[in-house]
Amino acid sequence: MKTKPFGYEQAILENKKFSRFIVSLFGESHFGIRARQIWLSRMFQKHLSSTTKNILDAGCGKGHTSFWLAKYCPAASVEGIDINLKELEHCLSIQTALKLHNVTFQKSDIIGFSSFKKYDFILCVDVLEHIENWQQSIQSLMELLNSKGVLLIHLPHSGKYQEDHYGFRKFQRNKPLPQSPFEGMGHVREGLAAEDFDFLKNVPGFEVIIRYTFGDFTMLSHTLFELYRSRSRFFRFLFNPILLFVTWMESRQCHDSLKDGGGILIEIRRN
Repeated sequence: MKTKPFGYEQAILENKKFSRFIVSLFGESHFGIRARQIWLSRMFQKHLSSTTKNILDAGCGKGHTSFWLAKYCPAASVEGIDINLKELEHCLSIQTALKLHNVTFQKSDIIGFSSFKKYDFILCVDVLEHIENWQQSIQSLMELLNSKGVLLIHLPHSGKYQEDHYGFRKFQRNKPLPQSPFEGMGHVREGLAAEDFDFLKNVPGFEVIIRYTFGDFTMLSHTLFELYRSRSRFFRFLFNPILLFVTWMESRQCHDSLKDGGGILIEIRRN
C-alpha cells in the first residue's frame, strides 16, 4: 500500500476543491511543520515499535503528529491534548471523517492533565514557548512516563535564528511574520537555550540528551518560505519540494552533530 504524505488528512477540512486535492496528494504545505517532521522522524524510528502501546501528544494543535503516530503505530493508543477548543474541534472532525479508533483528543493543559495509565512515549512539540510555567509542565510529563518510557520535547532555540534580520527575513518589506519557524501566535518567549534545561540533569531516575535541530540550510529555507507563505499556495507547491529536499539532506548529515540550530530537541528517558 502506498504511504500517504505527512499531513494528508488535513485536506478533509480544506474549503476549496483544488486545495483539498493538492493537500491530499502532497500533504501539509506549511514548510515549518514538514521540516519539523523530517528532523524528528529519526527519533520516532528510534523509540517507536510494535511494543509501544500508550502515546501522548501534549499540545497536539491540529493533530498533524497525532494522526501520523496513529498511522505509524496502529496497535498503540494515541491521545492528544490541547487547550485550544477550535483546534480540538478540527482534530475531532478529521478523526470522525477518517473513522480512526486508536486516536482520541481532549481539552486539557499539561499540568492539569491526569491519567490512570503511564505512557511509553510522550511528545511535546513546540509548546513550551507558549506557556509561562514550562519547567513544571516538563516535570508533570515526566511523571506520566512508564519505566523506560521516553519524553521528546522540541521547541525553538532562542538567539540569532529567531532575529528578524536573519537569512531572507531582511528582505521582508512588510511587518515581519512571527519569527519562530514553529508556527503559532501567543508566544511568551522566542524560545529557550540548551542551558535552560540543566535542571533536568539532576533529576534522579532519568537520562537526558539535548540536541540541536534546524541547521543553517533548514533555517535559511524557512526564512525563504516566510517571504512567499502569504502568497498563493502555488508558490508553496513550487518551492517547498526543493526546500524540503535541502532540509532532508541536512537532517541526514547533521542529525547528531549540530553545534547550533534553530530548534532544540530534548530526549528524556526514564530508567
